[in-house]
Amino acid sequence: MSSSQDIKLSLFHHRWVSQLVELMQFLWGEDEQANRSYFKWKYEDNPYTEIPLGVVALSNEQVVGFRGYFAMQYQITGLNQKLTILNPGDTVVHPDYRRMGLSVRMGELAARELSAQYRIMLNTTSTSVSLPGYLRMGFQPVTPKTYHSRYRVTGLLSYILKYRDPSPPRRDWTSPAMVGEIMVADEPRPDEMASVIEMQRHDQKKLEVYQDQAFFQWRYQNNKNHYRFYYDLQGGSTKGYVVIRLSPNHRRGYIVDSGAIEPASIERILQVIIDQRHLDIISIYRHCIDPSLSSLLDKLGFKTNSLVRKIENKMNGELPLLVKPVRKDATESDFIIQDLDVRKFESWSLKGICSDDM
Repeated sequence: MSSSQDIKLSLFHHRWVSQLVELMQFLWGEDEQANRSYFKWKYEDNPYTEIPLGVVALSNEQVVGFRGYFAMQYQITGLNQKLTILNPGDTVVHPDYRRMGLSVRMGELAARELSAQYRIMLNTTSTSVSLPGYLRMGFQPVTPKTYHSRYRVTGLLSYILKYRDPSPPRRDWTSPAMVGEIMVADEPRPDEMASVIEMQRHDQKKLEVYQDQAFFQWRYQNNKNHYRFYYDLQGGSTKGYVVIRLSPNHRRGYIVDSGAIEPASIERILQVIIDQRHLDIISIYRHCIDPSLSSLLDKLGFKTNSLVRKIENKMNGELPLLVKPVRKDATESDFIIQDLDVRKFESWSLKGICSDDM
């Protein structure tokens, strides 16, 4: 086996795709066809990069490591300014080449090569294992990741009992279905969703994900996740929408995206989800709740300090969102974009869909 010094690093090139897909089994599982589709969606079809962003580690021209970066376009609300922000997306090293510092080396090369074009990295998926390494690399905590959840006691018990059951409950409706003036569907409606976002008001300058029609056409093609889309069609036109990412057994739903021309639209949708008992548990990240949504969720019975949170904290701990400039030797000014300090939670308007695992 090669030593660390014998392993070469390089930016991604398309000639390594087949080897990369094979390597990803150590991170994504053994379904090669699903992994190929996921890699294509996440890296090759990403509309915000010309080529996949990532670093490969090579031993005798064999790919033994990969560190990928998932690009998303953001805008500064109130200003006609957009920027692409990178998420550290996937890091994998072949078992025979671990404990050789390859992850750090790949990250350092990425910082050197990508800093000329990109300014900020936003890490939404650190784990208890990876967090110390990210902190050593200069990532700064922004805010804790905690869920705000709603459930009935019977729903929570049902979810716990069925947690390891991969079979979704039988549904008595076909997509699309109507519940009053709320449409429930399995597919996005990109033009209507983009129109809703465009008509929303922005009262404060913040960094938020840029959601145009191209975003919606691409973002929800992620074959690793299952989504359910709810549309408020009051008066015959789309007044708002909510997107739910479903757990593997479809019994828990995570609110990853929403938009509304009028605030009552979100309430009408959530009330249908609750009344129809489509889910045992409904959750949303606390850092994805703006003040107006916070009061609505409180009204509907969502809680942060719930039994669900206590169970999850015991299992996984409480992990933060992380941010850092792309360049390695960052100065204080590198954390500032148009007077917004990216280390401060108040500078962001985030949604669950900003994270590559959602």
